[in-house]
Amino acid sequence: MHKHSHGLKSRSSTKSAQTKKSNPFLRAPVKAIQFEHELLAPVLIKKYQPRLDLIENILKSQASQDTRLAKGLNKLLGEIRNQAHKKFARNLDQRANKAFLELSQKQFGIQPTRATEYIKVAESKKVVALCLPISASAEIARLSDKVLTQFLAAYPKTKLKKMSYREIKVAVRGSNPKKRNTKSAKVGTLGYSSKGKLSQKSAKVFSTAADRKTAAAADLKVAFHSFKSANTKGGLDKDSLKLLKEMSAWIGKTLKATAQKAVAVKVRKGGV
Repeated sequence: MHKHSHGLKSRSSTKSAQTKKSNPFLRAPVKAIQFEHELLAPVLIKKYQPRLDLIENILKSQASQDTRLAKGLNKLLGEIRNQAHKKFARNLDQRANKAFLELSQKQFGIQPTRATEYIKVAESKKVVALCLPISASAEIARLSDKVLTQFLAAYPKTKLKKMSYREIKVAVRGSNPKKRNTKSAKVGTLGYSSKGKLSQKSAKVFSTAADRKTAAAADLKVAFHSFKSANTKGGLDKDSLKLLKEMSAWIGKTLKATAQKAVAVKVRKGGV
């Protein structure tokens, strides 16, 4: 009886070890990462391991849900486009896309920019197969098919799973720095014509306005958080103060110009 129990325990341990080896979300960080802080010494990392595994599995679940949501939204858009074909003779893509974005926002609370990213991701089987969180997937989905193949050769799924969003973003730009918002920016999928081709007008709008502003806002958000973290103690240095003053002046100037433009438009329409 004792030998039998020991055998079961051995097989159970072997199975557990194999599971951890095959599942990148159950990896032991102490073996993969060299930490600098004394509170992250290998002996202490082992104590944190249960919490680390829990968080890794939550992240995995989140990525899985993002992938399922992307597929679901893409199918929903397809259904709306089918109805547009039956109901309208002109501007099919425009009407369908507008309806889709409104439904996504009001029914699910998904903002248009994020909904567009989900669709962009869902259209790339290679990106969907990565099962990454939506922000990281959206960055990778910007790449053209040819560049994406090269990118995945350099950054396979197992490697991407261990990278942060910021690291993935830098890697994507490094692989395709000059074509960030061209063909690869499939946000224009919400601008497809009834024949399935992306209209030049829609592509131009996304590449020169929405896409560029979204990318710039994302960059600013990352930079701002980094800036705050670096300045939590000791106050601001001269360069930081100078930059903040410059930003403040630009914001004030921009808001004033926007307000003046709004008044001018109102005057032309006879509102003032």
